[in-house]
Amino acid sequence: AKRHHLRIWKQPGTYNGREIWLAAATHDIAISNAKAGTKWSHRIDPHIDRERDWVATDLLYIGTAAAYADVDRPAVPRNTENATGDRILTDGKISVLELK
Repeated sequence: AKRHHLRIWKQPGTYNGREIWLAAATHDIAISNAKAGTKWSHRIDPHIDRERDWVATDLLYIGTAAAYADVDRPAVPRNTENATGDRILTDGKISVLELK
């Protein structure tokens, strides 16, 4: 059950005349029944920034991104858990890439 999971969706509106797309990435590392009464679910690597950085680095490496910046989000919890009880550790930043 190890996979890189990237979810991409189009955001309404535009920025500087260009479409806005959002993405979320996790690294699934196992399968478990994390909480009593829940169905089987994928467990994620708690260090979610690794997957964010992996996606951004790959897009930069292959030349698809024209610009890149990490933006701090102070209100984001740094140590929390998701809906299925997986621990989440983050620096709270979001990667912003301008694709070519």
